[in-house]
Amino acid sequence: MSRNIHVATWSGAPRASVIFVHGLGGHAYDTWRRAADDGSFWPLWLAEDVEGLTVDTLAYEAAPSNWLGTSMALQDRAVNVLKGLLSSPGLRDGPVAFICHSLGGLIVKQMLLDLDRQKGRRPEAAALLDRVTQVIFVATPHTGSRKGSLLDRLRFLAWPSAIARTLVANDPALRAINVSYRGLAQERNGSLRHLVLYETRGTQAGMIVDEASADPGLPGRPPIPIDADHIRIAKPADRGSMLYALVRDFVSEHPPRPGQGTGWVACKLPVINSEQSWNIAPKLLRVALLVALVAVGFKGVQAIIAPPVDPGRVEQKIDVVLALTQQLLANSATQPLPGAERAVRETVAATAQGAAAGDQRLQNALDLLKANKVAEAETLFRAVATDKAARIRQDSKDAAAAYLNLGAIAGLGDPKRALEAYRKAIELDGEDIESLLQVGWLELERGGLDEAERRFRRVLMLAKGDAQNFYLYWARLGLGDVEKARGSLANANSDYRQAGAIADRLAKADPGNAGWQRHLSVSYDKIGNVLVAQGTLPEALKSYRDSLAIRDRLAKADPGNAGWQRDLSVSYDKIGDVLVAQGNLPEALKSYRDGLAIADRLAKADPGNAGWQRDLSVSYAKIGDSLRKTGETADALSALMQGRRIIADLTQMSPDNAQWKQDLAWFDEQIA
Repeated sequence: MSRNIHVATWSGAPRASVIFVHGLGGHAYDTWRRAADDGSFWPLWLAEDVEGLTVDTLAYEAAPSNWLGTSMALQDRAVNVLKGLLSSPGLRDGPVAFICHSLGGLIVKQMLLDLDRQKGRRPEAAALLDRVTQVIFVATPHTGSRKGSLLDRLRFLAWPSAIARTLVANDPALRAINVSYRGLAQERNGSLRHLVLYETRGTQAGMIVDEASADPGLPGRPPIPIDADHIRIAKPADRGSMLYALVRDFVSEHPPRPGQGTGWVACKLPVINSEQSWNIAPKLLRVALLVALVAVGFKGVQAIIAPPVDPGRVEQKIDVVLALTQQLLANSATQPLPGAERAVRETVAATAQGAAAGDQRLQNALDLLKANKVAEAETLFRAVATDKAARIRQDSKDAAAAYLNLGAIAGLGDPKRALEAYRKAIELDGEDIESLLQVGWLELERGGLDEAERRFRRVLMLAKGDAQNFYLYWARLGLGDVEKARGSLANANSDYRQAGAIADRLAKADPGNAGWQRHLSVSYDKIGNVLVAQGTLPEALKSYRDSLAIRDRLAKADPGNAGWQRDLSVSYDKIGDVLVAQGNLPEALKSYRDGLAIADRLAKADPGNAGWQRDLSVSYAKIGDSLRKTGETADALSALMQGRRIIADLTQMSPDNAQWKQDLAWFDEQIA
């Protein structure tokens, strides 16, 4: 049961409608007051203090445990609430603001995302979405809660409800909702504003929602701490409390409407009767099982039925996802696209979540990925995507997301199949910015410059504001590669410098963000490549050295990160290439040998990584070629022979790899 209850009405056209949405285990009235008869029901304060408001409160069942009653899953509850709001006559005109406590904020986010998906085919959905102008999050666990994780760990005893199980810390479904909502907030940046408030005290059960989870990462005002615990934060003591003053002033930003009426009227609050069934049979069965557990030794049976979870369980899950991601990328037969690591990581996490939820196909796909059977796993991803496309005609974004996942996995083995999947995602959702970016890079790799440019420019059109800087950066970098391939070096230089400006600004704003530091180094490399092509070697050398300085810092800060180490080795090679072109062979050899030392460490640490092995052979090739030019023939031959042995082994393992066969032919020619 969900029900929108009028708290106060306005005699004329309201300046705004405010809807209070309680959280897990909350109540349409009691969440917002300290006691029933003490005048602390602050939705009425708002109606009295802000002229022209209508105020509603939402009642819905949200039992934290099935011992207390059942509840819908988060997505189902959002659909249920939305149905009621769309049919509410009082919400068909004027701005709408939501004040959400805890779980209520997640329901409102999911509801607004549903409205966004439906706006193209339901005029009433588009109209309501346009009128939602403010959302106030009060202690909302945007990425879950550790207490939610505790309920999940004690699930046999606690018997958490369907909606409570969603609140596990770092739950992939919550992360997906948060990422999608950030995109929606960015799209509606001019019309949808947010106020984020979070608790700073623990309850008797400890801190419910920590600061990190309470921050949704939205543009605009930073989250504001409130000196209260998770329960008291929604129950201000008086009109002078910080929370009430902030909310009142925020809601007051809606301008009064002309001829809006003469006064407000408090409504009689109806008694809310629970419509929950007693569920006697399931409860008796669970009590019987609990009694049996006690009788035979709780700990022993628990070890069989529900083994205790290590406190680091969530971290271990994340580590498993990261390890599998690195394994898949290391064994990929193709050159990774920009953002490939993130795309594969999110796909692995989503697959693990689906498998845990009981999807056998996704479980099989996960097992195949762990066994490096990417082609077989791709078949299952394709089946899931095809089913979703056929079944979910009314929601193409869901089907597009399935094809996006398919593209990420297919791209590990066959760029052509990845391109087909990403194109299908774009057919289903023309604003799927991730698929547009990937299609642009895949088209660029296959020589489709015009198509690549079209996709990159579409990304630039869709990527607005700071929340989309990742896409702005890589699309601009892609356009630079298009122009360079066409021979338009000046245009390529301009695009690369625009990408570099984005990375430089964000790297300076967040010096601890290694990702943007690395992106900045990539732009320096791209600029250096153009300068080399233009023959401006001193400037190219400076650009490469700027890149090297960044990569050296990253590699020293995280010596175990093979990616940073590999980037550093590449920088040494690029600097060596420029020094060779300038005729400075001694310095070039020194730079090449610095790169070789890194490549050798990586190859020895992971002998099965073909990419590291090939990098090592390239280092030997550069050193051998430089030594030949200085007349040190014996040392040159030794370096070339070492490089050839590596490539010969790789070619023997993969006789069809054209790149390795070409490398082998080069070594044979140089040695001869």
